[in-house]
Amino acid sequence: LGYRTVPGEVDDGNPVTSIDQLYIQASALHPLLQHLVIKWASVSSGMFLYRGFSASEDHQGVSSNAGPHNQRSCDTFESWEHAKIRFIDEEFKFTHGVKWAQLKKPGRAFEKVMRKHRGDVSRVLDICRQSITFKTVQDVELCLKAIAADPTVKIVRLKNRMSLEDDARDTGGYRDCLINLRILEENAVALGLDTHVCEVQLILESFAKQKTSDGHKRYVKFRNMKAE
Repeated sequence: LGYRTVPGEVDDGNPVTSIDQLYIQASALHPLLQHLVIKWASVSSGMFLYRGFSASEDHQGVSSNAGPHNQRSCDTFESWEHAKIRFIDEEFKFTHGVKWAQLKKPGRAFEKVMRKHRGDVSRVLDICRQSITFKTVQDVELCLKAIAADPTVKIVRLKNRMSLEDDARDTGGYRDCLINLRILEENAVALGLDTHVCEVQLILESFAKQKTSDGHKRYVKFRNMKAE
């Protein structure tokens, strides 16, 4: 092409114009981001949404469905170490385990491009995303420090929606901490993916439980009313 970019640096004069390009990059970065959130959660008491059978009738999960042998398929929040132990004993490994966030649905990505970003594809920063759940704000702070100190990523934006200065009416009362970052890990640089921006959501368990139930459906209706 007649020029070369510096690894890890963004060429603001040549923004991404193809959403297909964003999805190709996001697909390749998806497993790398999983590895990173596991590392950060492990040093900050972070948890992940886990689906597995529970024989207990009074088990307090996020949601549950009837399964074989009078067991119930129940969503809970587990540390990575506990999730690994539970998964070893799972009978239905195809449907059970950690429920990782998938790539943003293309339809929703197109909505954001047209509704919020006036056709600018490069402003979509959450096609590749993951979340970590915490019991306390102190644990969220620990995770933030771990991410900030990690040399394999570069934070490009931090949106603290837990702040009292943030107007929660804009999100229907929902609060979290959003981190947009670029992955500078060796494999990402080698594949030319180090300029792609991913998103990590840090969420308190009380809000995460609402997000994984009917609360998210209500939020989508609220968002559509705002044309976002």
